[in-house]
Amino acid sequence: MQRVKEGESPEAISDLLGFHQSCIYRWIAQYREGGYEALKKKPAAGREPELNGEKLLAWPGYTDDVFSVLKNLCHFARQQAEQLEQDARMVTKVQL
Repeated sequence: MQRVKEGESPEAISDLLGFHQSCIYRWIAQYREGGYEALKKKPAAGREPELNGEKLLAWPGYTDDVFSVLKNLCHFARQQAEQLEQDARMVTKVQL
């Protein structure tokens, strides 16, 4: 915003930062409407992730070793996939 205040064009800022001009104009409008507070990151829309840092730390056998973490995540993903398959089979049986 400082560059805009100093008279630099949104187009030049767009080129400098690598963002589309519409983004720069949207940020300028948000700033004019609510100041820097309006530009702060907002929580993402949608459902909360099922696996967060707290659950990962509570996972039995958790370690901060990267290989072990990836192995545990793969195991978790397989469990989730198996559960989804079971649910899908159950829905199919009920529909028949």
